[in-house]
Amino acid sequence: VNLGFHPVYLATAIGAGSLMGSWMNDSGFWIFTKMGRLTETESLKSWTLMLAVLSLVSLATTCLLAIVLPLKQLV
Repeated sequence: VNLGFHPVYLATAIGAGSLMGSWMNDSGFWIFTKMGRLTETESLKSWTLMLAVLSLVSLATTCLLAIVLPLKQLV
């Protein structure tokens, strides 16, 4: 099956999208909260914003690399 993109770019796009939907059941959230001595409300505000920015920047980087540095299709 030819998807039109190299599997590396598909994997990084999927990884970027997976960062968008983190919640309080994520262990990273609790490490961030406890080590930062933040309340749950403060953590949710900053954690959600941070992951949204990280996800969008990762997706933009993936798209840019797919255009600027196209990898050869696997046969």
